[in-house]
Amino acid sequence: MFNLTSANRVSSYSSPRANEGVEERLNVSLSRNEGRAILCSTVGKGRVSAFFILITVCTSLFAGNNITLRKQKNLAKWNVVGANYSGIAHIGGDTYAVVDDKDAKHTFRLFSIDVDSEKGKVKRASIYKEVGESHGVSDAEGIAYVPSRNTLFVSDEANQRVVEYTTEGVPTGRKLAVPKAFGKDAIYGNYGFEALTYSEADHCLWTVTEHTLKADGVKAMPGDTAGCVLRLLAFDDQTLEPVRQYAYRLDAPRAKKKGRNYAYGVSALCALDDGSVLVMEREFHVAKRYLGSWVRHKIYRVVPSASQQIGDSLPPSAYMNKTLVAKINTHLDIVRHNLANYEGMCLGSRLADGSQVLILISDSQNNYGNSFYRMKDYVKILIIDN
Repeated sequence: MFNLTSANRVSSYSSPRANEGVEERLNVSLSRNEGRAILCSTVGKGRVSAFFILITVCTSLFAGNNITLRKQKNLAKWNVVGANYSGIAHIGGDTYAVVDDKDAKHTFRLFSIDVDSEKGKVKRASIYKEVGESHGVSDAEGIAYVPSRNTLFVSDEANQRVVEYTTEGVPTGRKLAVPKAFGKDAIYGNYGFEALTYSEADHCLWTVTEHTLKADGVKAMPGDTAGCVLRLLAFDDQTLEPVRQYAYRLDAPRAKKKGRNYAYGVSALCALDDGSVLVMEREFHVAKRYLGSWVRHKIYRVVPSASQQIGDSLPPSAYMNKTLVAKINTHLDIVRHNLANYEGMCLGSRLADGSQVLILISDSQNNYGNSFYRMKDYVKILIIDN
């Protein structure tokens, strides 16, 4: 979760529609032998300089394939209310469960997100049901669907709990057996279980704290030259006990000095069919006068089965190898007004040609801002060609 709690003033006028017309289409082809991404073409509508995204692809995962990034779509286009969308899980078809980290009334919301099966573009999105009650969950950040039980798990960052619910939002009475070392007193404020995903490949729920545990190091700040270390945790889907953990090192912060506000850590996880996991690192810098703010997202792939497990103590090495899959950079400045704080990530349906859809959803802090500029809730599609 990332809270913008200061006075909602923006230092300069910026058109809320600027840059929304830019069509991001980055076709990336890989040499199977060289393992590097080659930018083939960029086609844009509007100002080419308005929005740049660099994407690098993992050879072992997407060798020989192209990846296409569709332009982010403002959910307000389909009259979806502004909120604090922080996690997303695919239930099936066009149905997705989405959590809101400040919704004190409902467990989650059921979205219909209609993606064109040929082109992979979002045709429409809507909320068709608000489900359940909060049941004491005050900060719902991540959500994961378990098909074999037809249930959903929700991570409550404020209380460091991960609780199971029916698809009607009723608690089943089950929750993950979170070790005391990951409890509420072990985390830095607002840096708990932000991310959650389920892997059918290994029958595990995966989670990670957004930032390092107090016992594992100091909180990273702008200007630091090294990234902090997190613990990627796996829980058995039957016993709900922790079964494995791995050391994951974040990239060093890019921000050089602190602005009005700052967030740095892992905002989302997404398990893939082959047992690997996508990890989304998010760095959000809010400039003192807002103009000049930016968000940098990096999506990495890690392979737990090829990584060394760790125990209670962090080893000096043995960090998971991570391979960059994509970078997404958004800004609020004089030219670019596409600031997007992506906090949720999940696989969608496959397209007609077998390509895999990956869906991201952003948290606008309930359209934070003023009459000149307000943050927006976006969905973004990444297409991994078959």
